[in-house]
Amino acid sequence: MSDKRVWWAVLAGVLLCFKVCALGLKSSRNSSAYSYPSSSSYDPYGLKSAKKNLDSMKAEREALKRELLNPMAEVNAELEAAVQRHCSAVRSDVRLEIDFTDSGMSSLAREVRRAEMPQGAWLPTPLVAQGLGITMREGWGDEAKLCLDADETLLKEVLLTAKPSSEPVKLGAGAWAVTTTDFSATTSMVSTASLDAMKVKGQLVAFAPTDNLVVFADATNAAAITLAAKYAAEHTRTKGEDGCVAIEPLVRTNGTWGSWLPNGKPSTAREVESVRVAARECQANIVGSFLEELVTLREAGLSGVPFVSTFDVSEREFTAKRSVVTMALDDSTVPQLLSPATEVKLETEEGRVFSMSWETFVGLGGTRVVPVAVRDTNVPNAFFYQGGLSAADFTGKHGVKSTTKF
Repeated sequence: MSDKRVWWAVLAGVLLCFKVCALGLKSSRNSSAYSYPSSSSYDPYGLKSAKKNLDSMKAEREALKRELLNPMAEVNAELEAAVQRHCSAVRSDVRLEIDFTDSGMSSLAREVRRAEMPQGAWLPTPLVAQGLGITMREGWGDEAKLCLDADETLLKEVLLTAKPSSEPVKLGAGAWAVTTTDFSATTSMVSTASLDAMKVKGQLVAFAPTDNLVVFADATNAAAITLAAKYAAEHTRTKGEDGCVAIEPLVRTNGTWGSWLPNGKPSTAREVESVRVAARECQANIVGSFLEELVTLREAGLSGVPFVSTFDVSEREFTAKRSVVTMALDDSTVPQLLSPATEVKLETEEGRVFSMSWETFVGLGGTRVVPVAVRDTNVPNAFFYQGGLSAADFTGKHGVKSTTKF
């Protein structure tokens, strides 16, 4: 090959190299201008999304499997959140609560608390201080937890500093009131500081209708007792949201509380009877709450919960100024929960309304009005009306009035 041909061959090769390099550079620029999906997000056929959904379904299936294997897990977790197993470790936040002085109400309250115990927990043994039943709780309000380790030792320690959130306020000569916005008023009945502040050397009478109100009076001062009873009747909140304690007035003698029986029998004074009516109304509402709780726990599947029939709660209206309770019923086929009232109004199936006293209603109701029982023990002042009374049962009967007002 001549030198000239060799020269042209070399030149053609060099030009070809330049062209290839130019094309490569252009391709590189174009690829940088367009962003291809990364390997982690590129999913043209939806396979990765399907896998993600499948994983989520598997997680839900496992959760459902756990719930089926242990259906009470959620319920037990709620019950566990309502108790404190180690109150002795948080003694500074433990408070005292006076139990019902009525044995029947106290028994019902313990039945409910026993039903509310989480797995592996036991209701503590009842405690007593100065003749009053004591429950111990950690915290306040809706967040308060029942102390499961409450015992005599812890009680003695807490009693040393126990006192209500408000001091006794003097109403007049020989009369004081302790009113709180929490549940600590009754603590004043066992608080050395509160009792010393009143400086009563002899017997002390107490009206304690609710946990947020206790009114004291010098037992030797009749005017003070009347003043205290009047104040208690007018300031008792009967809906039950403040808890209930005592229907009957109490008296403290030689450091121990007991029933106040002037002249050996309960006082019949009008002011004292007004406190009883208000306190009974409070307990009537509490009974409804307790029974509803037992129905709910049994329906949730908890074992050992006593049977209580499903029921409706009767409508009640309390007039504090006159100490009158009016109860309204209808001819429902569902049992209606009743408690004694001053006046009973009942609307029959025919649409007629009749008014009568509690005693008259019970007499005409006969077997349709039955006591409420829990584990074969009657609940105080609680009855179920089974329905079935008609206008014919009331028309012309003594003590019954026909009315259009319901």
